[in-house]
Order: sequence, then C-alpha cells, then structure tokens
Amino acid sequence: MTTDTSRAPRWFWLIALLPPLWSSPGRIAADTKTYLSLDPSGLLAQAPSLWESDTGLGTVTHQTIGYLFPQGPWWLIADLLAIPDWITQRLWWSLLVATALFGAHRLARHLEHRSPTVTALAYGFSPYLFAYISRISAILVPWAVLPWMIIVLRRGASDEHRWRYSARFALLVLVAGTVNATSIGFVVAGAAIWLIAETGSLRTSLPVLLRSAAPSLGV
Repeated sequence: MTTDTSRAPRWFWLIALLPPLWSSPGRIAADTKTYLSLDPSGLLAQAPSLWESDTGLGTVTHQTIGYLFPQGPWWLIADLLAIPDWITQRLWWSLLVATALFGAHRLARHLEHRSPTVTALAYGFSPYLFAYISRISAILVPWAVLPWMIIVLRRGASDEHRWRYSARFALLVLVAGTVNATSIGFVVAGAAIWLIAETGSLRTSLPVLLRSAAPSLGV
C-alpha cells in the first residue's frame, strides 16, 4: 500500500467555490431547514429538546438535534459575523464539494491510480451531488467524508498506531452522522465493505472494524 500523500491541485478550491457563488447571487435556496438561515441561534437553543412548543400546538421535533453539529454552528457563526445568508449557504456547499474532491484525490493517490485528478472530479461532481445540493445538503455530509473514512480504515489496518485511526474514524462519524441515520449507515457500511474487499478477508478486517466501531458508538 502506498503512503504517497501528494497534495491535490489548488484549483480544486476554485472549482468548488466559484460555481455556487455564480449561481443566483443574492438569493438563498430552500435548503435543508429554513430556520438555519432565519434563526440559527433559536434553532440550536431548541435542538436538545424533543418537544417544540412554538410550532402549531406543539410537535415532536424531526432531526433537529442533528443540527447541533456541524451545520448549526456554521450558520450561527456566520450570523454572528453578519455574513449574508446567501454567501453562508454557498460557502457551505463549496465546503462539501471541496471535502469530497480532496478526499477522493487522496484516496486515489493511496491506491496508485494513474489519474487521481479525474477520479476526484468524477466523485466530487457526481450526479448524486446535484440531486441534493440545493434542497437537502445535510445529507451530502456523509458522501463528502466517505473517501476519508476509507483512507482512515486502510491506514488503521497497517499502521502501528491503530487506535489513533479508530479515533479519527469516530470523529468522521460524528461530523457526518448527526442528521440522517440512513445515509451515515450506508457510508460506514461502504467503507467497511471496501476494506474487506481490499484485504480479501473478513478475519483480517474485523479487528480494524471493531476498533473503529467502539469509539464511533460512543460519539
């Protein structure tokens, strides 16, 4: 397994940033949850409670606790800095795309692919992105971190500091698994299947997966 960690092209940042900023400047899309842009501090204050008394005659909240991290703080900090909502939204989209691009490029380099840049572009701008980016971008967080999950599991299978990589995997689960349990379940399963397929043995992969599952369940 190669340990080549050559950097991805810097222009990845440009192609992740410029298209969203060029798309309907000054206007905000109805993405994920309206209160993220209308009242992020109020949303985060309500998030730990399972009962929302201000909607209708009261209701059980739907996934609200998931916005405590990372999407809620992103909007709250931007609100405190008085950044326009449309720019905050576009920067969030750009961050998702950039995370996917750089992760796919790094994974391709580790796998010694001949064209990691093409691999990164194919993944970072896959049709899956355009199906969700402007309406429910929260579900794209697991997609964005999937390449990084695979990298961490592969390194955990070969590096002597194995628990370090298990902890990193748990942090990726924490970042990606707050809003939608189904999507994080799919990407975790995908990363695990990748490791099993690459090693060719469940017996070889199982210790790595169990070490990663323990802290992941904790977070």
